[in-house]
Amino acid sequence: MPYAILSTYVHARMNAQRSCFTIQGKLKSSLSDLVDERVLRKYVISPRSVASLRKDLRTISITHATVFPDLDNLARDLAEMF
Repeated sequence: MPYAILSTYVHARMNAQRSCFTIQGKLKSSLSDLVDERVLRKYVISPRSVASLRKDLRTISITHATVFPDLDNLARDLAEMF
């Protein structure tokens, strides 16, 4: 079974994404096939909904720079705003 492990070193991006590492084990199955839907759920977003979803995320302050905190994504957010 796969295991999720918290890192001892936390980069700003890892902290923003609340990420961890996974160790898959010996099985060559995808993580979604190995764990219950209560643990990992897949969402499919229609291409027609992307613009609306981005607007909604921006409304609640989720932007490129909050998910990927670096200067490139800050610049991307600023370019989109102005």
